[in-house]
Amino acid sequence: TKRFATLIEVIKDQAILTVSETPDVGIVNFYIEAKKVRFAINVSKAKAAVLTISSQLLRLATVKEDK
Repeated sequence: TKRFATLIEVIKDQAILTVSETPDVGIVNFYIEAKKVRFAINVSKAKAAVLTISSQLLRLATVKEDK
């Protein structure tokens, strides 16, 4: 966990898409809901990483935004 936190800190300002099962860590986060795998996209983190997420993908995801 400590190593992962260090890695996230190093790459946070780069155009790198991070995907994680850990809540609120990556730009894309996978989770289980009603026995199905779902995913959430944090659009604030995507914008900070200068990444554009397609509208088709956003329609399928739970969209989150940092305040």
